[in-house]
Amino acid sequence: MSSNDKQLIAVIGATGQQGGSVVRALQTSGQFKVRALTRDPGKHRELAEEVVEADLDRPETLKAAFKGAHGVFLVTNFWEIGKKNDELKQATAAVHAAKDAGVKHLVWSTLPNVEAISGGKFHLPHFTGKAKLDKIVQEAGFENHTFVIAPCYYQNFVGTMAPQKQANGSVGWALPIDPNVRCIHMGDIGELGNIVAGAFAHPDQAGNGEYLPLVGDFMSFNQIIDTLNKQGHRYSFSQVPAEAFAASFPGAAEVAEMFGYFEAHTYLGSDSNEEIALANKIAGKQPTNFAAWAQANFPVLTANGTRKVVAIDQFGGIEKMKVQTLSIPEILSDEILVRVESAGVGVWDPFEREGFFAQITNQKPSFPYILGSDGAGTIVAVGENVTKFKEGDRIYGFSSFDGRTGFYSEYAVVKADTMQPRKQGIPPTAKAVGILLIFL
Repeated sequence: MSSNDKQLIAVIGATGQQGGSVVRALQTSGQFKVRALTRDPGKHRELAEEVVEADLDRPETLKAAFKGAHGVFLVTNFWEIGKKNDELKQATAAVHAAKDAGVKHLVWSTLPNVEAISGGKFHLPHFTGKAKLDKIVQEAGFENHTFVIAPCYYQNFVGTMAPQKQANGSVGWALPIDPNVRCIHMGDIGELGNIVAGAFAHPDQAGNGEYLPLVGDFMSFNQIIDTLNKQGHRYSFSQVPAEAFAASFPGAAEVAEMFGYFEAHTYLGSDSNEEIALANKIAGKQPTNFAAWAQANFPVLTANGTRKVVAIDQFGGIEKMKVQTLSIPEILSDEILVRVESAGVGVWDPFEREGFFAQITNQKPSFPYILGSDGAGTIVAVGENVTKFKEGDRIYGFSSFDGRTGFYSEYAVVKADTMQPRKQGIPPTAKAVGILLIFL
């Protein structure tokens, strides 16, 4: 079938984790023509066969974005700065624009209605805000509509929820949740696209208002930690009072409320076994369980451990960049070892990659040369002369442009005096002018 004969699917948020997963799954299926929608198509021409501008803050851009599309995948970002009060407005405008454009099948990424499930006891705007759009989708009159539900991302456990140094010297988590209660529906968000692509391919089975949750595992926090520790980690958990946690950093109150809801009602809020089974059937495969994902993505740090990096073996163009597996070196007395959570990209990157920085700083770089001039993460080891930081501290800063201290790495070895502490509640990407490590 030529691309002209394939139905066109337009994907909102194509550069994000959910939208990106959908784009990749649709491309892999080969059944559809894909239109990636982004606010800046000029920067992302490689994403799909078509890359078109769409900005949920500018509804006038959606008419052209949806023109000729058979299906639309719609997702909104509650956490994006300035959008918390606009999510329903954005999504409603997108639904109406899709209907006006003649779209036949809308897939909406929703979440459980926490207020309804809990009888008003818990309030989670980032969940219920999405659930409020469900009725609007149902009443819009699409030929087909589907609801997909993203889980608690596995990726959170190496990002915003990464283990931290605790007061007793251990590394792990201190959270307001009973670790024995099995209540967290989890999954690899990179696999959500399989469900979405399957729903578009099988509207007779999944296009009549079905709810399709992505669930790779259903665990308690103790089970999460046991899984990781069986793989060689030594993580701990301590339950803390919700009131104390809620006052610990900006935004902590809603996090505490979220864990309280999980413990009382589970992430999905009801017995969802039938919906999960249907989602897996529609996806055509079982999602990855946490143990398998952690084995590949939650590396154990050992004295002779290895790390994935993006490095070059000689200065030159972008074609010199390669993913390599290198050993984790011993840190020097004035250095720290950082588990990288985000790495920056900037207009200066070509100057480093092509050797200009090495020339002007009079350095003799070593190869393989690890790229990445700035980043953020959590300290996992400190040199004997380092007094400014300790294990578990969250930091951000710059590399030394010597090929050894770059941030395009699972673990970065950096000079302590080039780092600064990161305040609680501020995500790593807000400090490392950056993106997640998409290469790794």
